Amino acid sequence: MKIIYLGTPEHSAQLLSKIIRANFNVAAVITQPDSPKGRGLKLSPPLVKQTALKHNIPVYQPQKLTFQTFNEVLTNIQSEPTIAVVFAFGQILPEDILNLPTYGFINLHLSLLPRWRGPAPVHWTILAGDKEAGATVQKVAFKVDTGAILTAKKIPLDGTETAGTLLNRLTGIGFDLICDVLSAYEKGTPPQPIHQDESFTTYAPKLKKTDARINWSNSAQQIERFIRALNPKPVAFTELKTKSRTLTVRIFKSTLTNKSGLVPGKLLYENRKLLVGTADFSLELNEVQPASRRVLSAAEFAAGYLRPDEEAYFA
Repeated sequence: MKIIYLGTPEHSAQLLSKIIRANFNVAAVITQPDSPKGRGLKLSPPLVKQTALKHNIPVYQPQKLTFQTFNEVLTNIQSEPTIAVVFAFGQILPEDILNLPTYGFINLHLSLLPRWRGPAPVHWTILAGDKEAGATVQKVAFKVDTGAILTAKKIPLDGTETAGTLLNRLTGIGFDLICDVLSAYEKGTPPQPIHQDESFTTYAPKLKKTDARINWSNSAQQIERFIRALNPKPVAFTELKTKSRTLTVRIFKSTLTNKSGLVPGKLLYENRKLLVGTADFSLELNEVQPASRRVLSAAEFAAGYLRPDEEAYFA
């Protein structure tokens, strides 16, 4: 069985590497075109492309994937049974290519579908305070994340996860699931597809930098989840406002407290703790980053940016 792999960024390159190490036959890779990176805007190849070339796998980089392009890939890899694996490709797949491979397309999605369909399932899992998360391997349908489920695995959450740590856990689980499904297809015993129950559908739209501003009028729990969900990208931010300055500050880590009495956004530094008011309880801030500076502890931030004779607010 020959595999056509479609993906682009770092985590997708890691899955491609795992599939190759597991001795599956990856016959072709389709990824996004090279893009300008860095100060010099030099064209840089996607990590999936770099991984494929290390293993002498043919790479295709269409600006837009079409029936003609995909059919060309199939023609070039001859007539063995084929399957296409998709993880973080970055383009919508044309409906007319979905049945071209012998076994169609399969996709890894980092949620327990149909919960959190869309591009940011890990972020929204944390934002919602879900008690469990998971990874799903699905057949690819034209409507995004609506395909029949081939296999899934869930894990419990303890409420301390960031988007970064949860992403790492779920990709590890998901990579194993993909390899299990590929093995089943090779043995001629593919999993029985199970249609999704639409009544349990929720959506996970992409979070942009403009969505990352903290609303201090929300509850402490909502804000604490928000900070974890946006770490390491795009990172929750706020503006420090004092009589002498206004400064953008990014927040990486916070801790819930049972203290109250501060109005939303009001800052208080006492007993080596940096507290900020919310709609209910105060939130302790542990790691913050003023604009153009490194990440600071609460004590470092207070020493550098707060004055005893000035009131300070986050807004």
